[in-house]
Amino acid sequence: PKTSPPGVQVYLPSPSNPTIRTCIERLKSLGRRETDHIFVEGSTSGWLSFTGMVTGACSKATFEGLNVEFSDSKASEAYRVDQLQMSQGCGNDDDLSVQVKVQNKKLLEIFKWQVSMQKWVDESTLCIVEDEMVIIHVILPRFNG
Repeated sequence: PKTSPPGVQVYLPSPSNPTIRTCIERLKSLGRRETDHIFVEGSTSGWLSFTGMVTGACSKATFEGLNVEFSDSKASEAYRVDQLQMSQGCGNDDDLSVQVKVQNKKLLEIFKWQVSMQKWVDESTLCIVEDEMVIIHVILPRFNG
């Protein structure tokens, strides 16, 4: 099916470091209550956050300093315009951020590959289509032979 272009595409930390999956597992249970959904938010400045909320409590895990892909995202045109404006001295310092609400069970399923395939993955990208979906691109090494 055809989808909208992602608002943000962020390269995930090394596949051999399954910290994102661990954070999601911990966010799904806040105290004795379980969250149904986790908010995933990313930005063009290279941060990615996961937020779990229940009545009276909120917990957030943020990953900073991540590389961002601009080529096929909505952010690419906004980024080019912003860079042009900044070079002319009239830029906007705000980065573009997008958010999507995902069921915690589905989000954990998305990151199962971090455990089973971590030694086979070269890199991975998380794409966020605002208010619609999260897409994970897993890039396997090239096979020569």
